Amino acid sequence: MRDGAGQDPRERREGRLAARAGATERHDELLTRAGASQAEMGAGRDMGPGWISISAPALEDDATLESWLDTALEHNRAAADGRR
Repeated sequence: MRDGAGQDPRERREGRLAARAGATERHDELLTRAGASQAEMGAGRDMGPGWISISAPALEDDATLESWLDTALEHNRAAADGRR
């Protein structure tokens, strides 16, 4: 699986993936998934609802990675259509 730049998202810095996955409607649910945590912009600085950080071990299988990418793309499509 490759992102728009042709890079495998699992190869990113520290192996974590940051995903924008909707404002508040799914935030709590997504945080219950394995390897998911509130994304931060530095120690103790939350990025806000909808920003999720996913650990590298949670992204090792393609199906899980694809699920996270689909979740983020769904949000991005809705935002582009003005339906955030």
